[in-house]
Amino acid sequence: MKFQNEWPAYAPNDKLNTYIKGLFQNLPIFASLKDDTSVLKVYAGIERFKFYKDVLIFGIGGSSLGGQALYALNNTSNTNLHFVDNIDPAAFIQKINTLNLKNTGIICISKSGNTAEPLMQLLLTVQQYEAHTINWQKQCAVLTEPNDNALRLFAQKHSLLTFDHPLDIGGRYNVFTSVGAIIAGLCDFGFAKFRQGARDLIQQADLTELLQGAMHTAHIHKKQNINQSVMMVYSNYLELFSEWFCQLWGESLGKQHKGKRYGLTPVRALGAVDQHSQLQLYLDGPRDKFITFITVDNHTTTNSVMPVNIDHKAFQTLEGKTMGDLFKAEEKGTFDTLKANGCLLRNISLSKLNEYELGQLMAFYMIETIATAYLLEIDPFDQPAVEESKIRAMEYLTKGK
Repeated sequence: MKFQNEWPAYAPNDKLNTYIKGLFQNLPIFASLKDDTSVLKVYAGIERFKFYKDVLIFGIGGSSLGGQALYALNNTSNTNLHFVDNIDPAAFIQKINTLNLKNTGIICISKSGNTAEPLMQLLLTVQQYEAHTINWQKQCAVLTEPNDNALRLFAQKHSLLTFDHPLDIGGRYNVFTSVGAIIAGLCDFGFAKFRQGARDLIQQADLTELLQGAMHTAHIHKKQNINQSVMMVYSNYLELFSEWFCQLWGESLGKQHKGKRYGLTPVRALGAVDQHSQLQLYLDGPRDKFITFITVDNHTTTNSVMPVNIDHKAFQTLEGKTMGDLFKAEEKGTFDTLKANGCLLRNISLSKLNEYELGQLMAFYMIETIATAYLLEIDPFDQPAVEESKIRAMEYLTKGK
């Protein structure tokens, strides 16, 4: 992972360095990386679900987005994973009706075990299995905290295969735990390599380069009123990673503190597609954005375009070039255009797209999020504002509004 930062380097911040290094040793998110034993047990324990043609994955937010990012990178197994994270009734019914339930496993993931959305999905699905007289208990597993929550009680009542969600790691930070392991085990994703990438990153002695983005983000947010953080990924396989980033960044940094409101709204963009939708706004619109490119040095090689014997520049420009050549040219052309127009930006490049590099990238963004929160003096581990909407929703549901 390499950084191309388009700003003068910040001097090391000793207090920030000490704080982050302390977290590497003591914060469960990072401390849990020291030992693979428990997560690899989950990886192995879910093995029998790979014999199903399809597996439904119920979960929302942190219980789903990290797993989707892993699956997007490596979904070459014979088992098709279906992440059902929304409760749109039409989409849910359509999904259930297209599957052969006798050959479909069910995995329900909820940290608290009381989240309404996956519980609704699970209960309705079980009803469908029972209507077809399918012994669904053997086809179902759950992952939740080890306490008397609703999902745990349901699993105990029906003797379901059950895995533990760590009590001390929040949902949006859980991708290196059992939550990531259960998805990795289903799709032959190299989870040990993924965790090793994260482990190697946090063992670096000098954090200066890793913390440049956090220092810059905090500075431009407070001093220049930059309030949007755009992530433009140049790989379809990283599109769901960028969705994971949006939850991590938005829930962690969107806070009130001492009468002020903080947070840069996360925006996802996919190169080259969004060059044709969002780029105009970035160049001529308000200068309230910090743009990060995520690129890959080596893409899959296609054949070169052969001559078509038509005298037109559009064809002649492509002749002898691969699709990767065009992709790289557009990536560089877009970055350099933004730079020439004075936009705030950087590029984070991966040498290749694999489990190790993704592990480094996801660990890096956890570090950058936590470091930015430290500099803004806010708590990156809570999300107090969203509780109000949950309370209202349950009241409305109870009252039939």
